[in-house]
Amino acid sequence: LTAMKMWLFSIRKTVGHDPELDHSFDIVSEEMGRLESIVRNFLEFSRPPVLKLHPQCVSEVIDKTLELAYHQIEEKKIDLEYEAATGLPPVMADREQLKQVLINLLNNAVEATPEEGRIRVRANLEGDRQNGSMVVVRVQDSGSGIPEEVQRRVFEPFFTTKEQGTGLGLCIAAQIMGRHGGRLALESSTGQGTSFAVWIPAAGMENHEQDSRC
Repeated sequence: LTAMKMWLFSIRKTVGHDPELDHSFDIVSEEMGRLESIVRNFLEFSRPPVLKLHPQCVSEVIDKTLELAYHQIEEKKIDLEYEAATGLPPVMADREQLKQVLINLLNNAVEATPEEGRIRVRANLEGDRQNGSMVVVRVQDSGSGIPEEVQRRVFEPFFTTKEQGTGLGLCIAAQIMGRHGGRLALESSTGQGTSFAVWIPAAGMENHEQDSRC
């Protein structure tokens, strides 16, 4: 795929500007991107990358995720509501993999939300019986919800309701959060929308300064 992309770039540069060819080049480029995404998903599922854990400010990761999804949200005229509680502690996380989880959830929310609908993103500190203090990020859309028979299978590998989906997006996201010592949960899904929650253990005090807050 890398060689194909390099040759496509070289041919496009050699041919120069031609409206008809540009359209064909765009189609080939989009399909190569789709194939690359499929291959990447299979590799991440079969051979998860090593976690690179560092103290991370969740609100900064969310900000970057929203920046990447901005054009999709704007194109559908979706009303985005984002609120992060003040004084959130850092979390020990792999920044890029955590961002991948949030991007997956946000992309799914955008796809599920009708034009001029609403997406809510919230970040709070909550307690957990097993893991203590955890930062919880919720992504809620205003779509038509997930059918009950599908809800039980959303985290199964290779299960998808999308024509071109691999069925690995949520499975990999849940796998990533499990390796972080947290979890990804489908909290609710009705005719008024769906809410997913990302639970991330807060960093221990030995990992950051006493007064360090996001």
